[in-house]
Amino acid sequence: MQISSGLTAGCAGLVNPKLPFQIQKYNRSTPRDYNVIQLVSKRPSQLKYIELPSFHNTQKTASLTLLLVALLIVALASVDSSLCYQLACVRPHNKQ
Repeated sequence: MQISSGLTAGCAGLVNPKLPFQIQKYNRSTPRDYNVIQLVSKRPSQLKYIELPSFHNTQKTASLTLLLVALLIVALASVDSSLCYQLACVRPHNKQ
C-alpha cells in the first residue's frame, strides 16, 4: 500500500517533519541506529564516555569465534561422513 509521499504504510509513522532531511533518512533504519544518531547530534560531548573494547578483548573474542566455527565444521563433516557410510552399508550394491 503506497502513501502519497512514496513511503510504505509501515514507515509512515517514522517521518518526523521537525528533523533535518539528513537525519530523517536514518530514521527509517533500526531504532538502535537512530538512537545513536540522536546521541551524536544532540550531545557530541558524550562521545568521550563511550568505551570501546580493547584490542586484546577483541582478539580473544575473534579467536574464540574462529575456534567454535572450526569445531562446528569438523562436527558437521563427521556427521556427514558417518551418514554417507551408513547409507552405503544399507543401500544394495548393483553388481553387473
